[in-house]
Amino acid sequence: MEIVQEVLRPAFQRRLDAYIEEQYVPKGTQEKKVKIVKGGIPPILGAIGCVLPGHLTTEDIRELLEEKEDTFSERLLALIRGKHLKASDVYRKAGLTKALFSKIRHDVDYKPSKDTVLCIIFALELTEDEADDLLRRAGYSFSPSQVRDIIIQYFVKEGILDIDAVDEVLFDRHLKTLHKDE
Repeated sequence: MEIVQEVLRPAFQRRLDAYIEEQYVPKGTQEKKVKIVKGGIPPILGAIGCVLPGHLTTEDIRELLEEKEDTFSERLLALIRGKHLKASDVYRKAGLTKALFSKIRHDVDYKPSKDTVLCIIFALELTEDEADDLLRRAGYSFSPSQVRDIIIQYFVKEGILDIDAVDEVLFDRHLKTLHKDE
């Protein structure tokens, strides 16, 4: 409860407001913030450079298939194992049902909602890079044009991985909370 009280203090709110102002990109603007990844190439350029129609050989395709990344489900289970956690503790802390977690666990192609992924990120106490990776594997990212996403990203970046605290701030700003029962 102490963390919840801390995030409602004016000093924290000012830091959060400054972060939102710095990160926010209104929808429809031309300004884009491109995150440079390892090797200095944005992901889309790397993909374009690797896969040009009509230029793939059978060997190229075979190599691409061998380099296939883990799915969301596979990465989630690897993170749980790597952190020596019990799956039941993770889904309870994330506020997920056993049935939903079972679906995620047994269907490697299952695509959970973005809020489900965000709750899992908080339950696993992931770093910013781990959170970005898990979101990407589910087909999502933090959007610079969504204040809600910027707030959630700030909490992850700052290592404040308390779902109740982020929900309190979201609720206070009249934004959809992660736990739907509020």
